[in-house]
Amino acid sequence: MATNGVQTMRKKMVMIFILDGSRSMNENYKMDALNESMRNAIGIAKDFAAEVVEADIEVAVLLFGTGTDGNQCKWLYGGLQPVCSFVWEDQVASGWAPMADAIREVNRVMHRSEFMGCPSGSLAPVVVMMSDGISFTPSGTMASDLNDTEDAINEISRNLWFINGIRAAIAIGDDADRDILAKFTGDSRTVFDAHSSDRLRDVIEFIALYEDRNWARPRIKPGDDEAQNRFVEASEEEKEDDEYLNSTGWTV
Repeated sequence: MATNGVQTMRKKMVMIFILDGSRSMNENYKMDALNESMRNAIGIAKDFAAEVVEADIEVAVLLFGTGTDGNQCKWLYGGLQPVCSFVWEDQVASGWAPMADAIREVNRVMHRSEFMGCPSGSLAPVVVMMSDGISFTPSGTMASDLNDTEDAINEISRNLWFINGIRAAIAIGDDADRDILAKFTGDSRTVFDAHSSDRLRDVIEFIALYEDRNWARPRIKPGDDEAQNRFVEASEEEKEDDEYLNSTGWTV
């Protein structure tokens, strides 16, 4: 994009989808619903990309419950892909449900050294989980896996990119554990049924369109007065420095 003959650099918006590939998704056509939800979500992303002319939108899809032991996570299509050329391929379910590992993997890549690195800055990311919310691993119990998932949610909730991003979940199946999905998004109102993709479209478009697109760094979580005060008093150089931001108790 050029302004008065000067070439300007476009910002980047990252959309991350966390998908449940566990064997419980084979029940009651849950995987069919997930695949349909992904097709709808990619359509939403492409529509939005056509409207947001000052940003490049990239998509990454993490499937958990993969591998020979069914207890791993895998980035499909090699990681980030431009949404304009993204084509969804239906997935099958067969593994366990290491949801905690998937959340920690997303936490790992939501840093400037990974997915959020862009010379001209990154807009608020979009993170969507699609799952029946039932986490289970071969070495754990339902209670221990639930505790581990909650611990992983607490860890990613200290990530500035995540907490200031657009977070949503699609509950797959009538027996979905909506409570754990609500803990992930931070609000039960951002947990949708698989057939209500239009509501997901509304949420993504509303928040993204009214977000201040000029900021190129995440902000301190509202309600953390001590961290906010330290951030306000900091110099502009400190606010751009990863080491300083980490010292506030948050990660970047």
